[in-house]
Amino acid sequence: DIIQLNVGGRHFVTTRETLCADPNSMLAKKFDPDSQFAEPQKIDGATFIDRDPDSFKYVLEYLRNGCRVVSDPPNDLKKAIAADADYFGLQGLTLDISKPNNMEDVIELNVGGRLFTTTRRTLCKGKNSLLCSAFQLQPTSTLFPRIGEAYFLDRNPSVFEHVLDYLRTDDVKEIPSELVVSVRKEADYFGLSNLSTACSVRLNGRERHVKGFGQFHDLPPEFKVEAVIPAFETKHYLRSQAPQILVRNY
Repeated sequence: DIIQLNVGGRHFVTTRETLCADPNSMLAKKFDPDSQFAEPQKIDGATFIDRDPDSFKYVLEYLRNGCRVVSDPPNDLKKAIAADADYFGLQGLTLDISKPNNMEDVIELNVGGRLFTTTRRTLCKGKNSLLCSAFQLQPTSTLFPRIGEAYFLDRNPSVFEHVLDYLRTDDVKEIPSELVVSVRKEADYFGLSNLSTACSVRLNGRERHVKGFGQFHDLPPEFKVEAVIPAFETKHYLRSQAPQILVRNY
């Protein structure tokens, strides 16, 4: 069901499912179809809630995201959000908003069976990324399960190490050529748009150079074999001529 709300004079549109995301909250009890609460007051068809709309926006965001805090509210709103969380009986929100995290906290990750150690600050460099959402606001991540003290990510560790290096250095130059495509896919998975773009730029630059080369000795040694073979074919060279060049350059 679509529910219209009037919160302190501001209109919000959401669903009954969202408002009932925390079954122990006042909102869930009020909007449950079988609720014993009195019919809420309505203004022009919208249920009226006498709360601050600026802080309620974060309450609704919390409910929409499976009872998880996914963005960092302004400091001057945190007390109001905590008050709303108490008012609506959202204990998880009360805990999360009241416990600021130390960005220098050490975080252990188990990625495909390989352990990595980093800091919360590093993992949160990619704003709006999956890693930032998991580790920025909550004392413990609910997105990834734990094995011992480490958070488990079911990803390829040989690729993830370059994702982590990028977050530490903002540099893609050290990524091996044969892994650039894989790292770009991993960046897309985690929502790291800057890393994905940097990988694409590097790949596009390589393709332009390969397409424009003349003689064998013009080809830089760092370019991968897959990009070279089509160039030989377009220049009408036989594949049998390639190995001596590829052995020397790769």
